[in-house]
Amino acid sequence: MKKIDTSDSSRIRSLVSIIMPCYKMGEFVGDALKSIGQQTHQEWELIAVDDCAPEDGTSDKINEFARLFPKHRIEWIRQNVNKGVSAARNTAIDSARGDLLAFLDPDDFWLPEHLARAVAAFGGKDGPDVVTAPVVVFYRGDLNDGGLWPIEPWKIKMFPASLACHNFIQPSATLIRRKVFDTVSPFTTEPEFQHVEDYDLWIRLAKAGIKFEFLDGASCYYRKHAGA
Repeated sequence: MKKIDTSDSSRIRSLVSIIMPCYKMGEFVGDALKSIGQQTHQEWELIAVDDCAPEDGTSDKINEFARLFPKHRIEWIRQNVNKGVSAARNTAIDSARGDLLAFLDPDDFWLPEHLARAVAAFGGKDGPDVVTAPVVVFYRGDLNDGGLWPIEPWKIKMFPASLACHNFIQPSATLIRRKVFDTVSPFTTEPEFQHVEDYDLWIRLAKAGIKFEFLDGASCYYRKHAGA
């Protein structure tokens, strides 16, 4: 991982770097971007990575979003070859300047208080390194078709052993202190880990003793669809 510029260290400590991998999500990315712009916590930057996708309108929507929010750093990075979602996220992480990383897939979206309540949960230096929460799942574009995917109390009480049952942590509902990647490598890029790359990361973080905090209530909407 490359070193970040700490010339404005006070701002970086309050800055949330939003990590967004993009591949053929032009149909949905507008909802994700709108939800970023509506956040009550306004110290954010967006690093979106185009994983060598065919043009589907995503770049136009990112560029328009950047025009609407000129005071924010909005980075649009295109990879020359398709490398998969892990590599796209890692490219964005490498470009991040904030101390906190928030993951948002382009087919999901947040409620306005999402970043604010997660940032508050980190607290001081003895606070958690990962903050996550349940999600509201819905199917394609129908918010009434789905419902809350809770994280049951026993899974929190038995954590991290409960991770052995299944992956109940959604990336788009999760924020991580960037410093954890100084000791634990970020998303695995081996092909056999794609689509379970987040599960692998949570397990490795837990094994390293990284502290997780689970919030009540959901502020992230997780979209299920054929191209997810």
